[in-house]
Amino acid sequence: MKTLSFRFDIDGIGDIKVGVPKLLSLANSLGVRFSFYVNMGRSFNWKVFSARRGSAKTEQVNSKVNSALKRKDLLKKHGLMGILQTVIENPYIGIKYKDILSKAASSGHELGLHGGMDHMLWQYKLNSMNYEEIRDLLTPAYNRFTEFFGRPYGFCCPGFSYNEDVLNLIDDFGFKYSSDMEGEVPFKPILGDKELNHYQIPVNIVTTPRASLINKLFYMGMNEKEIVKEVLSKVEEREIAVFYGHPSVEGIRALTILENIIKSALNSGYEILTLREIVP
Repeated sequence: MKTLSFRFDIDGIGDIKVGVPKLLSLANSLGVRFSFYVNMGRSFNWKVFSARRGSAKTEQVNSKVNSALKRKDLLKKHGLMGILQTVIENPYIGIKYKDILSKAASSGHELGLHGGMDHMLWQYKLNSMNYEEIRDLLTPAYNRFTEFFGRPYGFCCPGFSYNEDVLNLIDDFGFKYSSDMEGEVPFKPILGDKELNHYQIPVNIVTTPRASLINKLFYMGMNEKEIVKEVLSKVEEREIAVFYGHPSVEGIRALTILENIIKSALNSGYEILTLREIVP
């Protein structure tokens, strides 16, 4: 059986307030379920942001163009008010919006944990922390997730940022799988001569470096019909296809595109499963 799964990372306010409800409505109309990975902490860190902004001033012209595109993308994803709310209010995402997430869980969707209590710190400064510091960042997020939604089965790192300490922590916390390493089919990672207990489920409908494929195709100037065709061509190359995105993109500006992708995949014989359901 050919399978297609959707990994949606809930990073900030733009994802949770509008994107997730729209995705839930779409899923209900099509009779499918998604996997959502929840940031239980803050999505913005002034110290990390300032350090990255300072280092960006030394980049060359072509890199500055890429940075400008990223800023434009953020504006499209979250909107000016969403960005201001994120920076000024900067709430604990999974805690403040737990009612929306509870609705997703009660509707049959999978909820997994997405990093610790500081999304930017994990994504950009992970390798400056030791095992104990990463554990201290993860533990309160894990505890609050468990309190609200039950023990998480799956885990995903912010920005696909992981190292050996993170892989060991995923085992130590008892997660059954994560979805951060590259590949095509689920596998158990190996550190040295030790096979770890959890599975890695690679996302393979994604750009290089890993980001939303639909976002990239938008930037390339493709129209909706062309984007659907391109994404489906990637899906149909695989028996196990795992799509990566964010509710603020696929749940808002690309909702019709996502709907057409799902309908076409179902018509082609693909079964839509959560990532938990494809763990061996």
